[in-house]
Amino acid sequence: MLEWLPISNLVIDESYQRPLGDKNWAHIRRIAAAFNWAKFQSCLVTPVDGVFFAIIDGQHRTHAAALIGETSVPCLISEMDQRAAALSFTAVNAEVTAISSFHVYRAALTAGEDWACALGDLEPDFGVKVSTFQKSSATKSAGELFCIGLLRRYTSPERLPILRLVIGALSASRLRSDMTAWSQALIKPMLELVEGLPSRPSSAEVIAFLDGLDLQQIERAVARLKQQPTYARTSGLVLRREALTRLWNRRR
Repeated sequence: MLEWLPISNLVIDESYQRPLGDKNWAHIRRIAAAFNWAKFQSCLVTPVDGVFFAIIDGQHRTHAAALIGETSVPCLISEMDQRAAALSFTAVNAEVTAISSFHVYRAALTAGEDWACALGDLEPDFGVKVSTFQKSSATKSAGELFCIGLLRRYTSPERLPILRLVIGALSASRLRSDMTAWSQALIKPMLELVEGLPSRPSSAEVIAFLDGLDLQQIERAVARLKQQPTYARTSGLVLRREALTRLWNRRR
């Protein structure tokens, strides 16, 4: 049965519900700050003690609704005892279908979200393809971008120019036809390199720098460093960034 129930009649059964810590409340505040009924899935509850209902799923969004002054929320009411409610809580929270960054990007494009549109604009502007699905290594092509999570982090107003500079320069450089150049292994350290410079370089400077890179030589150097005890636990991405930074400073 689906009904709008007063929030004051919703309770938490602490025998199976998780306690709310600082991270939970931070998440609740984020939901409240961008509250939208179109994104509100009905809470799953079960009757207890007459007029009260125990929340099985929806504790965070119910708290968020209360924070913005709402007094009731839509609830799917299911009759079950405490053991069944606990099993239901486990099923709802443990058996979640994974959603990849590609699914999120595709949906965000359809919804016209700013970050997705910013990534979509890279395609006509620089002749690249921001993929909406994963491919095997054998079917990937030069000019295709798969690191959606990384790219999204650079779509804020202050970081988007850095993303456009690096992707635009890579597209215009001799590395454009090198499939390995379009992986996160190069793009992430390049973004961090440009972001860390005291002043923003020109597109021509970045293109010239990329034109002079020998990616295989860099990978051999990273592999040699990884064999040394000092760098054994240092990630390849960090070592590539350091290598690129040294090369950039050397050419200056």
